[in-house]
Amino acid sequence: GNHDYGGYKFNAAWDQVISYTWHPGSRWMTPAQYWRVKVHYPGFSVDYFFADTNFYDASNPAADPSHNLCNSVHNFDNKSCGAEGPSSVGDCPGWFGRLWGAQSSWLRGAPGT
Repeated sequence: GNHDYGGYKFNAAWDQVISYTWHPGSRWMTPAQYWRVKVHYPGFSVDYFFADTNFYDASNPAADPSHNLCNSVHNFDNKSCGAEGPSSVGDCPGWFGRLWGAQSSWLRGAPGT
């Protein structure tokens, strides 16, 4: 959810959430923005798929500053996530759209889906 991005900012340390996964003693597992894991139980296994749904909270920068990761009220024009995320407030909605498209294709191509 959008809490991983700071609620209403697209550049609020989301990469640290992922990095924390690799820290010794980490309490959660978020190795990427979208991923899957197979968990083996006695007698059966389950494939769990995790998708980044922030696409639904990423809209026009002029819209809903309280619930929009890409808003222009809390994100300033010069904000960027560099090569790994939105390059600007204006790029933000499209970037999350491209991420949603990439992971949707990944999910459709996964065995058993």
